[in-house]
Order: sequence, then C-alpha cells, then structure tokens
Amino acid sequence: MGDVVSTSLGPVQFSGAESASFRGSDRTWAVLSVENCMERKPFALLELGSNSLKFYLVNLGADEKHTVETHKMRWRISHQFFNRGFLDKETIADVVKQIEEVRLHAKGLDLGGTIAVATGVFREIDNVNELVDTVKDRTGVRIRVISGEDEAMLMARGFALQGFHEPVILCDLGGATTEWVWLKDGKRGQWGSMPLGAIRNEYKFGAYKDAPIDYLQRSSAYCDSVLKFLPFNTPVKVLATGGSAKALASHYKEDVVGLDDLRRFTVEVLEGGAPTDVKPSRAPILLPGLVILWRILVRCQATEIQYVNNAVRQGMAVRLIRLLNEYPQEDIHATLLLKTKGPIARPGPEK
Repeated sequence: MGDVVSTSLGPVQFSGAESASFRGSDRTWAVLSVENCMERKPFALLELGSNSLKFYLVNLGADEKHTVETHKMRWRISHQFFNRGFLDKETIADVVKQIEEVRLHAKGLDLGGTIAVATGVFREIDNVNELVDTVKDRTGVRIRVISGEDEAMLMARGFALQGFHEPVILCDLGGATTEWVWLKDGKRGQWGSMPLGAIRNEYKFGAYKDAPIDYLQRSSAYCDSVLKFLPFNTPVKVLATGGSAKALASHYKEDVVGLDDLRRFTVEVLEGGAPTDVKPSRAPILLPGLVILWRILVRCQATEIQYVNNAVRQGMAVRLIRLLNEYPQEDIHATLLLKTKGPIARPGPEK
C-alpha cells in the first residue's frame, strides 16, 4: 500500500509502484476541512522525468484519508538526448502516446487541466518547445519545464526534516542531474542542481570501461570538479534517493551503507559488471551512478550513505494538499505549486 503522511485530519496514503518515506514524522502537512474534501474531485499531476513518465492521482477523502496513486511508465528520453543531442519525431510521438495512455488511470479526469512539470534532461533539450507544442496540440496537456532549483525544492518539501539536527545533504541522483538540499539544524539552507547523472555520465565515460583505471580516474575527476562548488567545507551527513542509491541499498539489504562498502561494490561492478539481480534497465548505468555516490561521500567527508525513498512527487502532493485548502481547485497552477522562498545555489561548471 505504501507509506503514510499524517495530517491534522488524517493520513495521506501513497500507493503505486513507488511509495513515499516519511518515517518518524508527526508533522502536520495539511489542514483540509471535511466539507471541502467531500466536494472536491481527484486532482491529477504529471511529472516528465529523465527516465520515466509519472502520473499522480491525488484523492481527497471525506473519510479523513487522502491518497496519492502513482503510475510510472519507463522511457528513454535521456538516452535519446545524450546519444543524439535532440529528440527526433519518433521520440516525441512516443511521449505523446504515453501521455495519452495516462487516461487509462485518470478516472475520467480531463488531462487538459493537469499540472504537468518536466524535470532533469528536459531543461537541456534544444527542441523542447517542439515537444511542448506537440503534446499540447495532441493531448491538451500544458508542460512546464521547471528549473533544477524548483525540482530540488519539491524534493525537499516531500521530506520529513525532523530528526536530523546535524548538517545533512539530501541528494536525488537521477539520469541527467542530481538535485540537492543542504539542511542545517533541521531547516533548509541552500539547494540546487548539478550536471551529474547516471545516464549522462555513462555517455560521457562509457567508452573508457575497457580501461578500468582510466575510467575511474576520468569519471571521478569530473564528479569532483562539479561537487567542489557545494557550499560547505565541514562534514555533512549524506541522504540519497534515486535508482542508484536504491540499487546500492538493495545490494547490501541495508538502507545505510558505509563508504568502504560503497567503494568495494563500485570496484566489483567496474571489474565484473552489474550483479544479475539488477534490473536490465539499471545495469548499464549502475557503475556511473555508484561513482557519483562515492564522490559525493568523499566531498561531504561522510563515512556512510543513507538511502531514503523520497521523490519530487511527494513534494508536489504535499504542496498541492496545502494549496487546496487555500484556493479553489480551478485556480491552482504550476506557478503556485512551485512557489519557493530561500537562498538558491547553482554549483557546477557549464555542461
């Protein structure tokens, strides 16, 4: 069924292919009147990510239970872009087809009113306007390509900040980018996005895998050149989400993995390939993802990494539920959803 977020009127239940992680939190995330819940129909959200399309159906229950259904569909947008530098007509048509298939899960909702945000690699695609216009013409869905900083803040909004009083960095390692939030005394300090991604680094350095030492030196040096711009110089606890962090935790069957074990696993994959229990879609990009995680630990002077099952969708859902108590449903749009306050950092060299 997934994990639960407690609200003042009841829990928010996340369900679907991937569930949220709000363990140990008694924070009040939303204040919704029962009368409003009874009158409101479900609200749909779309997230177009580097590796997949995700559809979230937020149900506001009069029985004090608010649920978020998740439907995830894999695609190869990042591979297409990093291999060719643009999206061809066939790939754009496939995006349209997958968005149209979302109707199967939309329970009769008009997709034209759906808030749709594109993240990660979409920020770099030169012909992204062609994609946006085609999707709007064919499906009625208006896509907004959001900044890495907005993506980082959505990730942070979905994370329970209580319980971590030491300095913490929360990282979401994706296919094209890594979003991060620096937390101090349980509060958000700075946040941003870095050009480090498992798929990006595979296309940058994959040709060197036949020379393991050369591969490791080149990929590590690139990671270090990006990570040096993070705004701290003292030890920081590392929390990580995303497919690479999940694969690492799954391999050791522990959410917390030490630096030595991470380094050892990286070398094993470098020399012998991904383990057989790794999903075929993850296997080719496991190594670059592990190298990135390794270098993050080194940069943060951390001795271990903790996997947390967190994502942009939790942040969007939590923010949406709050907004539904303040605004009529028809007035809620992407700008309100993304409204942020606080310092923004933009580390890293040009891509």
